[in-house]
Amino acid sequence: MYDRRFFSVLLPLLISLFFLPATTCASDDVRLINLNAGYTGLHNREKDTARYGLEYRHGALTRWLLRPAIGGFITERDASYYYIGLRRDFGFAKRWFVTPSFDIGSYRQGRGIDLGADIEFRTGLELTYSFHSAWRAGIAIFHLSNSGIGDRNPGTNTVVASLHIPIGR
Repeated sequence: MYDRRFFSVLLPLLISLFFLPATTCASDDVRLINLNAGYTGLHNREKDTARYGLEYRHGALTRWLLRPAIGGFITERDASYYYIGLRRDFGFAKRWFVTPSFDIGSYRQGRGIDLGADIEFRTGLELTYSFHSAWRAGIAIFHLSNSGIGDRNPGTNTVVASLHIPIGR
């Protein structure tokens, strides 16, 4: 029930953010390496599990300023998720960014949460602050679910702190 409400209300809202009118800024061309760490399994009945991730974000493409991303994370319980996806940065208050995301990827359970399928979808929202050197620090929340394509669909939530390191210009 929880996942159906999430996908019927929040997912269309997140996707619609990608198509808002675009305005460019200097950070749109910067490629980023995102190092992140946090906890997954926040609403599941299993113990919250530490997770560590790495992501590459390309500079913005298309007239909608979409950023392709590729990455993955591992947990202390040997679960892993490797994905590709899209990001869209929305700048406000000079140095702050809100970034919705959508990913599709491969999940391996390990000793972690049984999410019901090998293919999982991830949606998220990130808030970051950009320093003068284009480095960013922030916090993000994600929901990982198979959207009903698996034999079961418990989904899980994650919260992470992140550090974005600019590479190239």
